[in-house]
This record gives sequence, structure tokens and C-alpha cells, in this order.
Amino acid sequence: MINAHGRPAPGKAFHKIVFALLAAALLGGCSGFLYGQTGTVMSGYATDHMGPYLLATDDIGLACRTGGAFGTFMSSFERVSDRPDLAALIANVGAGMCAEAQAWEADLAYEGAVRAGRADEAKDAQLRSERAHLVAAKRFGAAFARAESAFGKLGGECPEIDEENEIQLLLGLSSGLMAVMHDRAARGGAGISMAIPRTVERTAKCLDNGKWFGVPNAMAAVVWGTVPGSAPKGTNPADVLTKSVAIGDKAGLRLSRAMQVLFLASSGDEAKTRAAIVGFGKALESKKAHKQYRLLDSYAMTMVRHQSDLIWMREKGYRGPTGELGPLPEKPVDDSDDADLLEDVGE
Repeated sequence: MINAHGRPAPGKAFHKIVFALLAAALLGGCSGFLYGQTGTVMSGYATDHMGPYLLATDDIGLACRTGGAFGTFMSSFERVSDRPDLAALIANVGAGMCAEAQAWEADLAYEGAVRAGRADEAKDAQLRSERAHLVAAKRFGAAFARAESAFGKLGGECPEIDEENEIQLLLGLSSGLMAVMHDRAARGGAGISMAIPRTVERTAKCLDNGKWFGVPNAMAAVVWGTVPGSAPKGTNPADVLTKSVAIGDKAGLRLSRAMQVLFLASSGDEAKTRAAIVGFGKALESKKAHKQYRLLDSYAMTMVRHQSDLIWMREKGYRGPTGELGPLPEKPVDDSDDADLLEDVGE
């Protein structure tokens, strides 16, 4: 068909092409809108419902697998909507627990191999431990970074946050300390900033210590006890930890007790570490876990149980009894003269 100017008139084929182009443009815009809305809904659901649901369970394995499987999916929505920082924070904490569990298993394998005099096996376990600690450091470090993205740069003035989001700040701060601890075990491979402990200590005061089971002051006390000159004048970190432990025991959330055990273990005071482990076991018997935060209490128990298992492995060659945290095996009076056979393992 020819028009008045001698050119082909726009026919049905032309109109179909124009319609297809317009449809593609509109649908492309709609898909972006739908993705963005989906991301917003998913982030809100994860923060408001999935997170609290997981915190109320006592299954560490479930939490770690959920964090590992769901975290990347959740974080990917930041390509099409606002950054899902609070949801991603919780996911990274869970994923960090998975890597941490692998590191602990390697730590136990190392102690068992050293005790049995198997140098090659000990060296391999040490390397597996470092690699798993490295992954844990990165994941806990990512959780801390998400906290800073959500609440602003931490360590200065207290952030303005809603009351229902205080738990995310608490988890973010504790993740910062865990990231530093694991990075130390990984020989600094994750590059976690050593400024984080002081940042955590300064920000912990923004959370009510009584409301949050003594954990804010316990975190600060751990920093004061490990960073020389950081404690306020006249403050005894051990006394602060003891008071925080009492608050947590009364509420049924023993995270402060776990921090106390880790602090004593890192200080090398074996007698006090043993006493703290046994004390944790007694505390478990005296009070049920806080219903709303059973996961955190269960996590505290796994941290302490690992310290107990390390002692059992060194002294007996196997981990401690299931469901018990004390009594612990007696340390042998006579150490073997061959104790230096594996001294090159740590090199």
C-alpha cells in the first residue's frame, strides 16, 4: 500500500513492532517496580517475623543454615530497593555461626592430634581451623558492617533507633567482637579493624544494661580487660562481668556468662576458666532459657561447651559428656617429657 507521498503506508506489521517495543519498555519498568516492592516486603518480613521466630528457637544449626541460605537472596534485593541491612545483619550472624562451628571442630581435632602425637594431622587441623576462622571473621564482620549501614557510624553519639530494632544493634555489636576474635585465630587474614572493640565499648552504653540481660556492660568489660588503658578509672572489668552475669542468670539469658568464660580462657587463667564453666552448668539448671531469646542462650551454651570440650580433649582425648558442663577432668600431675615433640606445629 502506497501513501500520497509515494512511500509505503504503515501497515499492521509496523503497528505490531511499535506495540512490542512499548510493551517491553512498560513491562521492564513494571518488573523493576515489582522487584523493588518484593524486596521491601521480604526485608520487612525477615526483620519483623523471621528474625524474632529464629531468636525464639534453640536450634543453632537451623539458624546457621537459614542465614547461609537466605542471606545472599535477601541481600540481592539491594540492587532494586533500599539496602535490607537489618535482615542481612541477622542472616550474616547465622552464617557466621556455621563457619564458627567448623572452626571449633578443627580446633578439637588439633588438640586431639597433639595429644596423640600425630604431628601431620595436627598441622592439617590447624590449617583447617584457620580457614574456618577466616570465614567466620568475614561473616561476623559483615554483620557488624550492616549494623553501621543501618544505624550510622558507631562509636560516637548514640544512634537514634526504634525500640524494636535494639536487638539488631546488640547483635551487630557482639558480631564485631566475634569478628575480631575469629580474625585473630585466622592470623588477621580477614583484615578486621582493631578499632572495632573500642567502637563496641563506646556504643554499648547506648543500650540499657538491665533490659538487655547485662550484655552491653559485659561487652564493654571484655574490651576493658583486653585493651590496655581502655577501662574507666577505678573500674574493675572482672567485677563488671560478675554483675552482668548475675543479671543474665536471673533472666535466663546467659550470654554474659559465656563472655566471661571466653575472657578467662583467653587470659590463660585455667583455674578460673574451669570454675566459670562449671558455674555456667549450674546456671543452666537453675533457670530456663528466656522464651523470646532462646537462640542466644543456646548459642552461649555452645560457646561454653566448646571451651569445656577443649579441656576434655587435652586431658582425655575426647570431648565432654553430652548435656553436661562439669565436672571437668583433673589435669594430670605429670606431663609427658615428650610435650615438645609438636612444638613446630604452630610455626
